[in-house]
Amino acid sequence: MLSSFTEPLEKGKSWGLESSRSLIRVLTLFSKDSFIALNLLSHPEDYEKDSTISTIDQIYIISGLYAKNYFFGDLQLIHVAKSDSRLANNDLPVDIQRLRCRALYDALHFSPSINWLGKKLVERLRSRAERYIVLHLRYEKDMLSFTGCTYGLTDAESEELRIMREKTNHWKTKNINSTEQRIGGFCHLTPKEVGVFLQALGYPPSTLIYIAAGEIYGGNAHLSELTSCYPNVVFKEMLAIAEELNPFSKHASQTAALDYIISIESDVFIPSQTD
Repeated sequence: MLSSFTEPLEKGKSWGLESSRSLIRVLTLFSKDSFIALNLLSHPEDYEKDSTISTIDQIYIISGLYAKNYFFGDLQLIHVAKSDSRLANNDLPVDIQRLRCRALYDALHFSPSINWLGKKLVERLRSRAERYIVLHLRYEKDMLSFTGCTYGLTDAESEELRIMREKTNHWKTKNINSTEQRIGGFCHLTPKEVGVFLQALGYPPSTLIYIAAGEIYGGNAHLSELTSCYPNVVFKEMLAIAEELNPFSKHASQTAALDYIISIESDVFIPSQTD
């Protein structure tokens, strides 16, 4: 995920990886973490000749190893350029995908401020109930627009989502049949359907439910279809004061990190997607 980075002992010097041979050479420099490469790459010498592994793919692999030893340990600043992080993309060799996943998982950590607030919100949830579940309710406006899933929405809402999809240039699919999407299983559960699902699982109405999501499309008009069955529903905005959330409010990935911390500490995690 790094396009370039600076070595601590030579501040200001920037370098990148230009070939698969560089990948093998750099991995051997980090004796403490090189076992990751040795264990996960079956035949690393083969990748010197593999033209399908691009520069950015090599950087994905070593970035976690490098950052873990040399940046996070010394609390030095590191800039991570946004790039494509999906392991299933680009038809990469399985060994490379495994190594990318392991290196990034071991190396990346949330900032102290995110960790602090995330743990604080977990404490506040535990003060409300002994147990809580997290519902990953994907019912945001952009998600509904992108997928074309308009079941249960008004004609005006469906048209608003269609216009949004039409105006979003990087969304390639414009004409979507909502009925076909739903029949094909490509739509997330609606708030009402989630309520029915929870009832079928036997959760009592008093269950404490934390919603891990962005702003729910239609607000209470649609959320009430869930809260009428389960009134004990909370969002991060109900657990934290504005001053605590303001530093993260303009960064979706940071607020998502708070949701992640709360989710992994929960007793049950329930996604609303059907795939």
